[in-house]
Amino acid sequence: MRGKTLTSVRPTVMSECRNAIEPLIPYIGAVPGNRHGAGGLRARVLLSADMIRIIKPEGFGNIQLQEAPVPEIGAREVLVRTEATLISRGSELFRRYVKEEEVPQRIMGYSLAGTVERTGAAVDEYRVGQRVFVTAPHAQYAVGDADSTDARLVPLPAGVTSEQATFMRLATEATAWAASSGARRGDTIVILGQGVV
Repeated sequence: MRGKTLTSVRPTVMSECRNAIEPLIPYIGAVPGNRHGAGGLRARVLLSADMIRIIKPEGFGNIQLQEAPVPEIGAREVLVRTEATLISRGSELFRRYVKEEEVPQRIMGYSLAGTVERTGAAVDEYRVGQRVFVTAPHAQYAVGDADSTDARLVPLPAGVTSEQATFMRLATEATAWAASSGARRGDTIVILGQGVV
């Protein structure tokens, strides 16, 4: 395992998974809907060139913080400093986090909001200091692809908070599915498996 493990929590039942995540919040940013209030917590700045990310090694509910190098970016990528990250009750808390086997770090989380900290040499459409949504794992820093065509990196309007922005992927998917269904105003429909939607 690369990097240094900072925190390890082993919940014994599925309902304790959220409690296992909450101690990790000061390291990676705010989690919408947590008990810390509307503003949530902001990411703690490390004194080294490293960052904190969440990993899930082998073992039931074995969720850990790991110090890892800040990712390098390519010419058409941006480095985003996380302000808020969304934890999925379904696919994370009650699926990935409770598995016995290791879960790849690249799928530990899926939607976060933050501020562009660095841009690649060929990126003109994003600037340092700009607020964005990015599809990425839970970590203090994430990489966004400026050429993404499927809403994996999106600039945020001024009126949208970082906490609200973490739900952008869910809202986008729900809207796309509704539009492609052929459903019209007044139709009765059933939506299965869409969590908060």
